[in-house]
Amino acid sequence: MARGKKSNVKRLQLSIIFLLVFFPMCLFFLGIIFFTDTSGFSLSKVASPLSYNEKWEVIPVTKEEKVVIDDVFSQTFTYLDSGTKSYSFVSEDGKYVIKLFKMKHLLANKWINHIPIPKILDEYRFEKVAKRDLKLSDIFESCKIAFQDLKKQTGLVYIHLNKSKEWKKKLHLVDKNQKEYFLDLDMAEFVLQKKAIPFEQKISKLMRKNDLVKTRKALKAILDLLDDRCRKGIICKEISKSTNFIRNYGFIGDAAVYVDVAGFQRKDSEQASSFNKNDFLKASEKITEWLQEYYPELVADFSKEIDTFIQ
Repeated sequence: MARGKKSNVKRLQLSIIFLLVFFPMCLFFLGIIFFTDTSGFSLSKVASPLSYNEKWEVIPVTKEEKVVIDDVFSQTFTYLDSGTKSYSFVSEDGKYVIKLFKMKHLLANKWINHIPIPKILDEYRFEKVAKRDLKLSDIFESCKIAFQDLKKQTGLVYIHLNKSKEWKKKLHLVDKNQKEYFLDLDMAEFVLQKKAIPFEQKISKLMRKNDLVKTRKALKAILDLLDDRCRKGIICKEISKSTNFIRNYGFIGDAAVYVDVAGFQRKDSEQASSFNKNDFLKASEKITEWLQEYYPELVADFSKEIDTFIQ
């Protein structure tokens, strides 16, 4: 009988330990998994509690530009792609792409701070929250740099990083499962770009036509794009991070553009002058690697073209 009581007491103690220690830990890690899941689109995943921040303001669009943008927002946008930072939707006419930031993934959720966990994990939690806040700030800063200094080179039409009362309309969205949504544009953070033809698609199409003249011209346009950015003292952090950096490039007509606008960082003039050549070579090396794999016959001419920029 005494043994039975001791056994029950032990079970109770273990249950209490589980509730006080392991259960909060499970909640904590499940929360991290849940809020880093980026599969599937929903309005809740792009909604944010962010308040106005003067830091993210840019020069307002002109009346003429606003008319054009308002007309674009009158179209239905259909799901195009999902990246690590945003969901992309393309306009009915195929000319524009709106990118909605994955706020559920990018923002730290406040309730995670209130889960009681062992002290040894508290530092990990703090670092996780701090990294997310910094990441979103870096993305917004990059978008602002792109809009102000690389607008033509990124095909950016408009950026909306603060909630506003500018548009007073809802954007019609259709996801990959044909589910419809109506997004309040004033309450969302997003960027609007002209739709570009991916770099790989452009070069491959020209090579299938055996049009070496236009292919070399397109590759030269990419180098001009890199050179212009480097001379402005703007670096691209994605060069070393991205496993498929080549997807960051595209073409609008014959003009080369950056498709991803979330990886730019500004250096001061002193740093920029010493960083210029290094950044240019890193980026052009990635393109050379791609050419070596798919179109090795283009590498020699492309390498010579690179030399003309760094001499």
